[in-house]
Formats: sequence, C-alpha cells, structure tokens
Amino acid sequence: MLRVIVVDDEPPARRLLSRMCNAHDAVEVVGTGASMAEAKTLLETHAPDAAFLDINLGMGKPDGFAILRADENPYDFVFVTAHADHAVRAFDHGAADYLLKPVEPERLERAIDRLIVRQRERRAVSPGASDERIAIRVDGATQFLLLNEIAMLQAEGDYTRVHLTRGREILVSRRLGQFEVEIEHRELVRISRSIIINSSTIEAIKHDAGGKQAVTLRGQTEPVIIGRTAARRLRAWSKG
Repeated sequence: MLRVIVVDDEPPARRLLSRMCNAHDAVEVVGTGASMAEAKTLLETHAPDAAFLDINLGMGKPDGFAILRADENPYDFVFVTAHADHAVRAFDHGAADYLLKPVEPERLERAIDRLIVRQRERRAVSPGASDERIAIRVDGATQFLLLNEIAMLQAEGDYTRVHLTRGREILVSRRLGQFEVEIEHRELVRISRSIIINSSTIEAIKHDAGGKQAVTLRGQTEPVIIGRTAARRLRAWSKG
C-alpha cells in the first residue's frame, strides 16, 4: 500500500486529488494539508511514502520547494501545479513526477505507478523484519518483541492488541498509528483503519461470494475476516 499526503491551499483541488488517489487500489491518502507547516506536521506524524505538493501555496507563503530544501527524509514528492515552467527545477530537486492541473486520471495513474516502483526499489535495499525488534511497555516493564513474532496488530481505541504467532495476545497502551510510524517493513501491511497484518505469517486466504476474505495467520486459532476494501488492499500489496 502506497501511503500519501496531499498538500494544496485550494480546498476543491485538495479534495479532488485526494478522491482520485483513494480511487486507486494501491493508494491510501493518510492526510491532507493547506500549507508547508501542515505538510511538515503530516510527514512527521504519518511518515507517508510520498507527498503530492502544490507549488504555489498563496501569496507570501513558502512554496512547495521549501520542504525539499528543509527535509532530509526518504520521501518521494510529486508536484501538482497549474504552471509548466517549474518542471526543470522540480526534477533538479529530485521530484518523482510533475503533474499539471487539471490532473488527468491517466496521468495520475502513471505518477502512482512511478511512485510504487520507487517504493519497491527503496524497500528492496532495506533490512527485513526477521531480526528487527520493537519495544513495548507491559505492566510497567519493557518487553522486546521480534517483528516476525507478530501476526497482527489490532486497534482498540487508544490501545493496540498485539497478536503473536505463538498464540499469545498483549494489550499495549499505544495507538495503532504509532506502531505504523515506528515499524516500516514491507511484511507489515495496514489493510484497514484497525488492522495491520504481518504478511509473512499468512497461511491461507479463503474467499467468499460476497467479496470478503478469511485470512488465517500463523498461531491464530480463528481467521481474520476482512471486507472488500481490505481485501482489495491485500490484493494490491500481493501484486507489489
């Protein structure tokens, strides 16, 4: 799943591009903003894979290039603007793509494909989850879990229930979104607002006529039933 943010100071343009991105099975818009300050906050909070940025963010406000000058994190950026004359500068700054308004669906599709390829290349050189550990606080003590011991993370309000491959469950006082920011591995896939699964623990997927799926994870006595949207996200991930 390609997680993106959309930054544009014009609400109609921001909403339209967000809808177009969310219509793609392999894309999830995790946040939107109207300024560079909001863009920086979104990057820090959600750690997305990519950002769609307008260049002109209003008179007297920092333009889209400001974040490229200030940011050193490995995010991809796509500029979205009504002006063609900034393209050379955008690619000189390492932009993944440059879209002209009004954005055509076919052109956006090519930009998303390019982002997905760049995401795969980046993850291909990243370490796997087998030797990685995560620290959690349980009953006042810190425990260290191997990521490959985690079958699923499930949101429960301000808490997250950690399902382990050996059948044990741990309720942790930490939101699911915090786990998502801390754990960045291809094996861990957020398929819905409330569930992240460790794809390496999938043992079987059973489809039904209604479009739902029953996903059996290693060490879990009951399969996870997911709806059509989550099933599409899982299929989009598997094609990656």
